Amino acid sequence: MRQVSSTRRTVGKGEMSIPGTRHIKSVVKALDILELVSNSPRGMTLYHLSRALSLPKQTVHGLVTTLIHREYLGKIGPPVRYVLGPMMGMLQHRQSSWNQRVLYRAVPKAIHISNELAASVMVVQYTAGEMVGRFFCAPGQEARLEYHSPVAEYGCSVVAQAFLDGNELVAYRARHRFTDADLEYWHSPELLEQLYPLVRKDRLVAFVKSGLLRVAAAIPNSDGSPTAFMALTKPFGELAYLEAQVCVDAVREAGKSVSDAVDQSAE
Repeated sequence: MRQVSSTRRTVGKGEMSIPGTRHIKSVVKALDILELVSNSPRGMTLYHLSRALSLPKQTVHGLVTTLIHREYLGKIGPPVRYVLGPMMGMLQHRQSSWNQRVLYRAVPKAIHISNELAASVMVVQYTAGEMVGRFFCAPGQEARLEYHSPVAEYGCSVVAQAFLDGNELVAYRARHRFTDADLEYWHSPELLEQLYPLVRKDRLVAFVKSGLLRVAAAIPNSDGSPTAFMALTKPFGELAYLEAQVCVDAVREAGKSVSDAVDQSAE
């Protein structure tokens, strides 16, 4: 459903080709440092960071000192080199732990819904504004876990966009352009945005497109923002209204129960 377009960024420039957004330069430079260091297994010296970023050593030193204080960078040597700090690993572990708990509870529910309703069902992993993988099951097909797969056609992208703020939505639209098929169905991004308040309230979207009922529900974390999605498709021509409502209710309840169970296990 979405056509991904590349967003170019030049390390050292601190700019992204996303119109209508403002960037705090010091934050961009700090992120550039983390990216440079992460791509250097032996670490980077202050001199090499300064050259790569086209910044004075004094400026770079101030940034790395702050990152070391917050444990996003570490310092080894001699000679003094900067490497990723323990906080980076902790953040990755926290996200990985959450995703494992979500999948552990969501996958059995997805399989159950697929078998009970004879529908294609998937659980989508969602990180940093992007859908990065999915567990997929469907009648007569082998269940599979896929990464970096296009998953927007189930309606997950609509739910995801509903929870983005203004700048995040501009960035998302720069990466995922409206296609001709999107325009044919939604008519314009502005009309789609009119649905977002209702989607946020219900944490769910359901619509019929190309003969398929598409239902997607957020699996929210403790602050209410989506961390994953439960989604379903089924040929709409096979469904009476009440059967379609059963599909919607099943996906809605699955998303909520998975979120509740994960939050309880984290306490």
